[in-house]
Amino acid sequence: MVSHPGYCFTTDATSWRPEKLLHSKGGLDQARAFCEYASKKLKFTNADAEGACYHGIGHGAVEDVTDPKLFGKPQAIIQPSLDLCKGVSDTNDKLFRCVSGVFNALEIVTSAGRYNLSLNRDDPLIICRTQPDKYKRACYTQMVVAVMHVTGDDFEKSAQILNTIPEDEWAKESLSGLIVELVRLNRTDYQETINFCRKLPRRFHIPCITGFGEGFLKYGPPQNEYVKAVDFCSSSLLTDEEKTACFGRILPILRIWYTIEKSQQICQSVDGAYRLNNCVYN
Repeated sequence: MVSHPGYCFTTDATSWRPEKLLHSKGGLDQARAFCEYASKKLKFTNADAEGACYHGIGHGAVEDVTDPKLFGKPQAIIQPSLDLCKGVSDTNDKLFRCVSGVFNALEIVTSAGRYNLSLNRDDPLIICRTQPDKYKRACYTQMVVAVMHVTGDDFEKSAQILNTIPEDEWAKESLSGLIVELVRLNRTDYQETINFCRKLPRRFHIPCITGFGEGFLKYGPPQNEYVKAVDFCSSSLLTDEEKTACFGRILPILRIWYTIEKSQQICQSVDGAYRLNNCVYN
């Protein structure tokens, strides 16, 4: 499964665990070559193989800490991986995907209490606030699950915490990522979610709607993920603005799950008013 930054990706071609490549003698060049290979190998069935590969590289050193002197020091634990991401990435997008893997892994080991790490219950986003700007987006979006852990999956309280993110676009993207998780928890009542979205701070209203639609893609039944996503975005319960935004999110990312042909078929099945770029996919 693959998705936007942070989602897991597993196929035969990438089960080689790219995060381990940086520990072999091939080093950075081998890692880049592997990700390029994954992209070429899977480009017809999946458009995000290379990005997912870089995300995997970011996991590396964070999940393999052996020096006890680093225990309890989250920045010291992630810094080697951040440095590796900087070295292996030759574009900003690759850097973002790699760094998202770093913070994804940090959330996992912190929530599990490994390496004497623990979540900051007063501010689960504190590690993000101290990062350089080029890393903050990846950190905020990946630490959403940590926020959920702290609030006990209370989405209202989680949204309040995410509303403390000062950078508007990063806050909205993080909120959208939070709402994706409603589907994982089988909280999929359309009207209940729409009401919740409309009561959020104004900047979160539309990202909440789009996140719910995306959640069906991420957590739907294999090869039929799109069915509930399209159904929700088509719902008469939504305003035209909400429908436009919902389709504007789910249609562009169909290629993460499906072939060009299937993505086109799905796109062409929706109301023409909401189709993306005449359903043209690469």
